[in-house]
Amino acid sequence: MPSLQNNIYYKNWEIKRQNKEHNRLVSNFIKTSDTFDMIEQIDDFTKAVSYIKGSKLNDGIVAYRGNASEQLYYGYLTEIFNYAGLKANNLLAVDGMSHGISFVKDGEYLPPGRGNYITQGISSISHIRKKMPGIPIFPLGPYIHYAEPYYSKAEARKIIDKYGKILLFFPAHTWEKTQMDFDFDMFLDSMFDRYGTEYDSLFMCIYWNDLPNVKLAKRNQERVNIISAGSRGSQYFVRRLKSFIQLSELVVSNEIGTHIGFCVYENKPLCIWPCEDSIINPRLNDDHKKSLSEARIRFQKAFPLDMNGDIGEQNRLCNYYWGFDRVRSKEDTRLILRLLRTTLRKCRGWRPKYAESIKAILEETSHASGGEGHRMHKLLSDALNEQDIDGL
Repeated sequence: MPSLQNNIYYKNWEIKRQNKEHNRLVSNFIKTSDTFDMIEQIDDFTKAVSYIKGSKLNDGIVAYRGNASEQLYYGYLTEIFNYAGLKANNLLAVDGMSHGISFVKDGEYLPPGRGNYITQGISSISHIRKKMPGIPIFPLGPYIHYAEPYYSKAEARKIIDKYGKILLFFPAHTWEKTQMDFDFDMFLDSMFDRYGTEYDSLFMCIYWNDLPNVKLAKRNQERVNIISAGSRGSQYFVRRLKSFIQLSELVVSNEIGTHIGFCVYENKPLCIWPCEDSIINPRLNDDHKKSLSEARIRFQKAFPLDMNGDIGEQNRLCNYYWGFDRVRSKEDTRLILRLLRTTLRKCRGWRPKYAESIKAILEETSHASGGEGHRMHKLLSDALNEQDIDGL
């Protein structure tokens, strides 16, 4: 009899059972946080973050625990299901999903033994293939494409009427196992020296984990509006992020990250301020640091402060990391999700039988002469053969 540890449904139940109190605390934090206006009530959200970070959580990680629970981060998967016109339930069908962009070669953490994987671009495909050969990989393009804005047009208009022409700043951010080494005031002073008279408001979008540690001098408290896209587990995170980007006239960042491609996709002028690494991450070895430094330099050249970056280079970077050329139609997205749900149902959650179920679906759809069956066969075949061919 196969081990229950290899069954997705059992594993999900077991992890949630073991983390019942942890998940209760995290769920309450997410629910409470989502009641706050992340522009006007940032102090309330900061207090909630301080409270949850001081709670007794497993490993100190503020994230819901379940099988492949990283799929729940930032609301990406929920928005993809909504875009496809499907109910966002049985998310276990998506067995693996990149929730961010790794600029470190082969540095992305990959949960072991996944039966399928969703990515944005192709940058991580070779890494996934090394760890999990033979699985279908579906690049979907930038996740922000699939998200609805958080604010309605009328609400967005009111914000612009109140704050005027907005400069949006995305600083580097930490997570629970890293630390910040960054002088916000010094950097903001430089930004105001360069842009101070051109914009009515400066919105500084702070990642939830960093909010309690951002202490600004009085001069910057008075001229900077701290905002946040919400908690990692908020299903509205990517919606807020999309609205903040759409509200802005210019985006500045001192670090490369997922937000870079999102801003470009939303057609917002973007520049990356040359800066030293401001995050202390003990998990990065020397090779990882070298790889990250090389990527940082390349992006700074592509998106310079004078806004005269090479368009061709920008397109190459955005296609490679965010999959601008891999965006799916609503119909194809729906068929991909149906494929994944069918696979899970056929194998009844048993990971060792995942490949067998995929092979069966491939065979069943191979005889379709047209329509959905033919299209599903093409989508699955492409996913099984997906490779990082072009590189950078």
